[in-house]
Amino acid sequence: MAANLPESPSIDQLKLQVKDLRRGVRDGDSEACTRVREHHPQYSNLSAEEIASAKLRQADGLLVLAREHGFSTWPKLKRHIEEFQGVERIFEIFENPLRKEIRPPGRN
Repeated sequence: MAANLPESPSIDQLKLQVKDLRRGVRDGDSEACTRVREHHPQYSNLSAEEIASAKLRQADGLLVLAREHGFSTWPKLKRHIEEFQGVERIFEIFENPLRKEIRPPGRN
């Protein structure tokens, strides 16, 4: 089951989660190792001890996080968030009560 993204997802926040995941794996945390085993094909047949002793790269952690959220790759998750943030900015402009002031010059 895919985890839900927060209401306003942030790429930076997700990268911090990857950092925490990698730290958990390095420290031998069983939950972190299970997440890696369930969502990264390279680690699917390894024990928690083998995963903990492996050097989990940033790219591996990004893949795990992307797959936890239902995306096949990190670039697809990142693109989804960037598109969402673009739409969110558009809504902010139109919901801004001072939107007259943010219209292009020459328009009243």
